[in-house]
Amino acid sequence: MDSELGQQKNARTASSTTVRREFELSRSASLAAIETVSTAADCDPTELVPLYEVIDPDALDALFGSQSDLADPETRVSFGYEGFTVIITRHGQKLTVKANHQAE
Repeated sequence: MDSELGQQKNARTASSTTVRREFELSRSASLAAIETVSTAADCDPTELVPLYEVIDPDALDALFGSQSDLADPETRVSFGYEGFTVIITRHGQKLTVKANHQAE
């Protein structure tokens, strides 16, 4: 059964997919990343590995939060998640999340 799940996961990320979405700063960066990757992988967000296994979601949200003293208007973070390179960029009051399929 584990190999079947692994095959499904590999099939999800086998194509060269790029998804780019914009969010208001009121949306947490961690949820925006999960939603964007689930769209790119064409799966339900609950099928993804928990985000906290690859990056601290609280730190990510704090960095990009609308009230964050840390956030530069042009903050950018990238990390690997579920076979995708996730790039989160803050442009003023908007978050752009891009998920690019990683070459194997």
